[in-house]
Amino acid sequence: MALLGLRLNRARGPADSPFASSSTADLRGAAANVVHVRRPELRAALAPHAPLAGALRGPPPPPAPLAAPGRGLLEAGADQLVAPIACPELAAAVRADALSIAAAVYDALGGERPLRGKLELIRGQSCPRWHADSLSLRALVTYEGPGTWFLTSNRFARRAWSLDGAVAVAGADEAGALQAEPCDVLYLKGNGFPGLWGMGAVHRSPEGASAAAPRLLLTVDDVQPDCACCSER
Repeated sequence: MALLGLRLNRARGPADSPFASSSTADLRGAAANVVHVRRPELRAALAPHAPLAGALRGPPPPPAPLAAPGRGLLEAGADQLVAPIACPELAAAVRADALSIAAAVYDALGGERPLRGKLELIRGQSCPRWHADSLSLRALVTYEGPGTWFLTSNRFARRAWSLDGAVAVAGADEAGALQAEPCDVLYLKGNGFPGLWGMGAVHRSPEGASAAAPRLLLTVDDVQPDCACCSER
């Protein structure tokens, strides 16, 4: 008998796994679903250019291709990504950063996925609910403004599994949440990451961004046109 709409809460694997890591070595494999790299030195280097959001001219461009299977990193895509940045020093820093992050994501996915990058101003809370993305791997850098919140361990997340295999975040214990600082890199593995089986990183966008004080956000992720998860964090 088919039980349509029935949702099950169940654990898969050890209660604490997957967890958050600070080592990029954990970008491969499924032991960690978050890799949080703190970068106070980059924050200090960019401080003289503040406010960074004011350095952007015109509307943000569409997502730029940053890597392609068999071709590696795409320098022209990085040029397209930073074209709206008026300050040459800031543009060079963001360009180098985007390519470095794209290289890490590309390697973590075995060079088998095309990657895109997007630089934008976020003027509100785009994804207020705790959720996990459907794609394989997404990297976020908030250069200015409040950073993304994430759960440090699977034991702080409650997931709802349906009989058709779909999974959703049913709840989160915010006692296990951390917020990325400006210029930190947050690598978020999605439900589609090999070996995670629906245990993607649980995260949400922060409060505090506004038209007067927007977030300057870089996103680098694998291209999956059928992914319905949020593109802004």
